Amino acid sequence: MEAASIQPYSHWKPPHTQVRALDIEITSYVLLIYNLKNDTANGIKVDTVITLQAITALAEQVYTPQFRATLAVTGNEGSVYRFNVDNSNSLVLQMKDVSVFFNVPEELRKPAFALDINILNDSVLGFRLQICFSWLRGNSSTMGYIEITKPTGMETDIGSLNTSSTYGLFKKKEITADQLNLYFDWITNKEMCIDINIDRVSLVAKQKPVPCRISEYYEQSNEVIKMYQSKVLSSSSISDVCGSTNCQ
Repeated sequence: MEAASIQPYSHWKPPHTQVRALDIEITSYVLLIYNLKNDTANGIKVDTVITLQAITALAEQVYTPQFRATLAVTGNEGSVYRFNVDNSNSLVLQMKDVSVFFNVPEELRKPAFALDINILNDSVLGFRLQICFSWLRGNSSTMGYIEITKPTGMETDIGSLNTSSTYGLFKKKEITADQLNLYFDWITNKEMCIDINIDRVSLVAKQKPVPCRISEYYEQSNEVIKMYQSKVLSSSSISDVCGSTNCQ
């Protein structure tokens, strides 16, 4: 089968921005419904699973025992690379080596979130972490998600978590060995803040910065990451941390 008989487009042009997971999921549902007609899907799937279902169903409709296609890829400078695909090599990865150079002089698009981090009551015993944030692309985001990585030798005091400045949108928390994860129904374009005590539980000096990440839960590419650290503990010595016990 010639490529022209199954593909009405003469070329493919990549998008300028990363494809949204939501777009992938919606398109995949359309393909799935088209092929399964009145069949119903078993619950909500993540975009990758739905895409695989849709592609599999579509493949059943367009399969042919004899298949032959030629793909031509043209570079910006006019270089043309041709790939011949048929039954014998359709599952074989074909590659061409190319050299690409580009510069990104400034951020390509407006950040999704504003994110400000403040360290309060800083001492060798711990500090209070304040995180303020807001949505920058309209009235509100979809479900919001914050990952707070715990500094080495420190633990979050969950009982001290204050979410009173989140307009009642705080939904739940998850605690792992090295992270505190916070979920919100959505993030507004008005500043929201949370704060929590982070206490030292081990004798660790010269602490390094750790990340705090905010994103949309269903669109992880909409994210902002900032580092934070205790100025006191980052400049502390072993004797500062041990105090009068001399680590004995």
